[in-house]
Amino acid sequence: MEPRSRIVVIPDMASVMRIINLNAKVSEFGFFRSFATTRKRLIFSVIISSAIAYGLAFLGAYYVLEVSGSVGINLAIITALMMLLLVMSYLQAVLVGEFFFTENWRRRVVLGEKVDGALKDHNAEFLIVLVVFVLVNAFTLNLSTNGFFDTYHKEGFFRSELRSSDPLDRKNALVRMADITNVMLWEDGGLRTLVRQQYIDPDARVREQAAWNSGEMGDKSARKDLIKRLEDSSLDVRASAAIALGKLGNQTEVREAIEARLEKSKGPKERIAMLRGLALLNSPLSGLAAWKHTRDDDESVSLYAYWVVRNGAPNGIREKLRERLASKTSPKERCALLDTLKMVANEDDVSWSRRQFESVKKGEKCEPFVWEDRNERIYYVLYSDTFRVKHMKIVANASGTTQRSWFDRLIADTSQSWRVREVALEIVKQIDKAQKGRH
Repeated sequence: MEPRSRIVVIPDMASVMRIINLNAKVSEFGFFRSFATTRKRLIFSVIISSAIAYGLAFLGAYYVLEVSGSVGINLAIITALMMLLLVMSYLQAVLVGEFFFTENWRRRVVLGEKVDGALKDHNAEFLIVLVVFVLVNAFTLNLSTNGFFDTYHKEGFFRSELRSSDPLDRKNALVRMADITNVMLWEDGGLRTLVRQQYIDPDARVREQAAWNSGEMGDKSARKDLIKRLEDSSLDVRASAAIALGKLGNQTEVREAIEARLEKSKGPKERIAMLRGLALLNSPLSGLAAWKHTRDDDESVSLYAYWVVRNGAPNGIREKLRERLASKTSPKERCALLDTLKMVANEDDVSWSRRQFESVKKGEKCEPFVWEDRNERIYYVLYSDTFRVKHMKIVANASGTTQRSWFDRLIADTSQSWRVREVALEIVKQIDKAQKGRH
């Protein structure tokens, strides 16, 4: 004989309400008859049950939101409150029936006593009144506890987990909060405040995750607190704070704070983090601060510095880029220089870039250099393409319209690679589209 499996069901409001169906008779409920033996006892029971329900709701809300560190206990408390709400609503509905249904209705239908004469059960009316009381009481309880049920739906799980004595539990709660599936909750002010409170957690792993969460959740009110985190004792916290500030948008105070921290950085990992923050800010004023790091001993740092310069190229940078391109550079730095020059090139660069196009080897190319942030977000620090294509793009950006015939020749030149011809065709389409727009 196969063993029977045991299923443990934790009742919730929906399952409790399913007990009540429109085909049921009030006399079949048999709920709490001892509380309705007399009218006075019924009235007293309604008053007492209401007082108990609201009193325990206040205590339960406070405990769950401010004290509890157990999700299981929270669910048990909420389930108990829902059951108590149902009892209170049932007694209130019986009291309404006592006063507004036919005479002796309570004695005959609720208590099951034999009463002379034919009496109507009022089953449908009673169920309607009961449902109304359940809804009204649920709304009133939620309102009187300052939106406890709404707050628990958004924050309850995270509040409990963040009170855990285990720092990994606290960090994992923040990780789950920042999951893209919870994006609808990110605008909640209470949740954002909860994240900012973790900036002073004794464990650096929790502080680091909290800083990253604020950036991911778009909490611009966290800027000042995040600037303070740039001076945190933990490198990881400083790094996440810089990246979060970059995501929250360009602001003078933020830019200056990250640039100041960049100058005080104690190693390549921290410099990279600060440069990532500046790149995300996308401020044209950060180019000069980043330029001095384009010749860093660590190649990754220099590539990130070029990324910042590319996003916000300062005045006079074009000449410096051409000077470096004329000197001996590594392939990766040359790729970064060309990507940056593309953003500031003018007509003086067209002839030079066309000559470079002819002189570089056809197969010589740049390998991509990417930064993969959490939630699978990818940023291209260095774009992948052949050197020839990069020079084509410089020509297109500098003076594409006047070079239309050159791009047409490249399209028709079968000796060129398919990638060169493909990009040339796309540039021509963009030129035609721009010219149509002017007309």
